This record gives sequence, C-alpha cells and structure tokens, in this order.
Amino acid sequence: MEQNADDIAQADNTSTNVSEEDFSIAEILAENAALRAKLAFHGIPFEVGSKDITDSLQEILTAEEEPEEEIPAGLFGIKNSSRDHSVPESWGKNQFNNSFPVGLISYMASKEIKPVYLKVDKDFNMQHDYIDFKTLMKCAFEPDKIHYAFESPFLPFKGISSSSSMPGNDVVVNKINEAGEYEAVSSHEIKLTTLPDSTTAHLDEDKYGSELVVRPDTIVYQALSICNSLSANRKDMTDILNPVHAKITDWFDVADVATNFGAVVSAVSSLVLKFSDKQQPLLIQPVWKTEGKAAIMADQCLDAFVWSDFSLMKLFIKSAGTPRTEVGRNDRTVVWLFLMLHEFANTGQVDHRAIIDRYTYGTKNDKAFAASGKITNAIMSCKELTTPRIAKTEIRNIILGDGQKYLSPERRFDAVIQSDVSIFQSPVEKVAEAVSEAAEQD
Repeated sequence: MEQNADDIAQADNTSTNVSEEDFSIAEILAENAALRAKLAFHGIPFEVGSKDITDSLQEILTAEEEPEEEIPAGLFGIKNSSRDHSVPESWGKNQFNNSFPVGLISYMASKEIKPVYLKVDKDFNMQHDYIDFKTLMKCAFEPDKIHYAFESPFLPFKGISSSSSMPGNDVVVNKINEAGEYEAVSSHEIKLTTLPDSTTAHLDEDKYGSELVVRPDTIVYQALSICNSLSANRKDMTDILNPVHAKITDWFDVADVATNFGAVVSAVSSLVLKFSDKQQPLLIQPVWKTEGKAAIMADQCLDAFVWSDFSLMKLFIKSAGTPRTEVGRNDRTVVWLFLMLHEFANTGQVDHRAIIDRYTYGTKNDKAFAASGKITNAIMSCKELTTPRIAKTEIRNIILGDGQKYLSPERRFDAVIQSDVSIFQSPVEKVAEAVSEAAEQD
C-alpha cells in the first residue's frame, strides 16, 4: 500500500529497518509540498527506504536537467489556419475570442467530451443533446487534415446569395485533401461568453446565465443555412410564406408590419415544425465561468454549447399573439429572417444585404438582438452550465507554448481601480503593509 508524506513523517524511528538518513529525507518530503508535487507529477512513488527515495529524487533531477523541446505558441488542435499563432499579432482580443474556442472544441474532441447541442423538436420545444466533432465541423478530428479560415466568407453559400458580397463568419472549416487542396465544409459564428452575466451573478449557480449578443451577419448565415437545407423544398416554403407576405402591403410601414406580426411569427414557426429534422449547427457558444462577479476563474470553468439554425430562433421569437404597435429589435430580426426565406423560396437566391439595410424600422443595425443571462439560462440550463466540464488547470493544455504571454487584455478604468488596492489604503495601512513585507523578507 502506498504511503503519503504524512505517513512517512510519522514512521516509527525505532524501527531497525529505517536509518537516520531515511528520517531526514522523510521529514523533508513531509515539509516540502513542492517536492511532493514533483514526485507525484513524475509518477514516482516515494517509500521510506532511503535508496528508493534517493533514486526517485535523482530520477527527477535528471529529467529536469534534460532540455525540453521548445513548443511554439499555439492552440490545441490548430495545425493549419489563416493565422500564425506563433506570433503576437495573432493573439489580439478579437482574434483570441474566436480562435481559442476552436482550440477548446478540439481539446474536448481529444478527450471525447461532446459539446451540448441546443436544438428544437418537431413541436418547436427545446431539446438538449450532445454533438460530436465530426457532426459539428463536418469532418473527422484529424488536425493535420483541417484548415481553419478565421473571419472568412463561407463560399459554398455564394450560390444562394445575390448580394454583392458575402459577410465573413468567425471560422470556416476546410478539409485538406491528399493533393493539399482545401474544401470548405462548414462555417460557424462563435460567441465566447462570460458566466454569469450581471443579471444573474446574484442568483444561485444553477440560475447563472450568459448574455448573448447576436450580429446581423449571424442572421444572414442562419437564413442561408436554412435555405441551403431546404433547397429541395422551395414549393413547401412558398405555400407557407407567400400567403403571409401578401397580407402586408407595405413592409416599410411599422404599423402594417406590427399589425400582422403574429402571422409572420406563425409562418416562420410552421417552417420549423415541418422541417425540424433538417436543422444544422450554426453558432458555437463556449462559456467561461467565474466566481460570481469576481475576476477569478471557477475551478470548473469551461464548456461549449452549440445552437442550431432553428433553435437560435427561440431567443428572438416572442409570443405571436402579443399585440404590437412597433417593431423592436427582436421583431425586426424575425422580419429579416422571414423576408430572406421568402425571397429564396420564390427566386432561389437572397439579397440579404439589401434586406438588412432597407428594413431598419428606426433602429440601428449594429446588432440583431441581445439576450440576457436570465433568458439564456431558461433555455440552456443543465448540469454542464452549472458545472462546466473543463477545469481551469486544463487551459494550459489548450494554450500552448506560453501563448498566454502574447495576450493583451483591454485596460479598463474600472478594472484597474478594483485591482489596485493601494488606491484606497490609508497612509497608516500602507506603512503597516510595508513593515509586514519587510518582516517576511527577514
């Protein structure tokens, strides 16, 4: 039976089998947590016998003397990409927010941990499932044969788009064939979100939620994804959408749209009910959990959720029966999606840029909609949200080669004030702290 350091320290010093040298080593081990940790790290058991201990320590020292192979900065599983993660320029805030999640998904795949898949059933009710790497990325988890193009358009959808340009998506996944050629197989919006947000930080942990802010371009890719899946069902689409489209004589008139908005919601919902089996993964939402509002990572801090192109509607489609006198952000998002689907059903293409630019209803186009943590928790709540499956100690397995040293977090005034405790210390407190530090050094 293995002995721990405390057992060793308490060994009977009258034993004829244990020498005086054994006790000194045992005591060192008992008092030196760092040394015990090294033994454990190297998988070397320590016994009372001095030869075993001495050999173990020598084995550690020899291993540490051997020069380690220098690993360039990088992210787990990203062997080929549009970014060179070995240089600082690829670690900016906006870049890190969509490249780290790809490393996280890859790491989870290597551990056979599947992201939570948020999808809808045939009755438009939310379902929680799990999705593997191959189903999500549309290729096997073989890092050497995958290329990630960040913030790039997904060209397979180009035939559906009649706009002058395609928006970029956070990541386009390219499969590399034997000839070294790229084949774009999937595309994803990525939202790296904090758990909890300000609306749920005061609640119990099972009520924590993340705020999700969605761009207009996400709705474009949502519409194009649905259109691509329903390309053989355009007749069914026109049967559902055209009668509702005809009810509104002026789509620029807020009153006309608001009056008939219930019919618009019902039409979009009917498509979901009819074709729920065709939904596809759209948006990857990793969450990183902190201890309440504190800037301290929870021990179990990382997990990943995936929204389908149908389930994302649950965040912005409200009750169809609620009377309206205006068209808010969420309602406008429903209108955008309806008009894109209607245009594709009737023409086979979508001028998504024109639809978003024209139908503003007096609201800026900087975002499609935002959902607070209270809203997302109601949909996402599960054991993985309460206790994420990836520990903070595993982040070192995802960020490689000291890549964290290239990060440049924003310097926010409120964050600096909160972290610099000396600002609010009285002169007496500062002197007391200085004296205490000097005493510790002595």
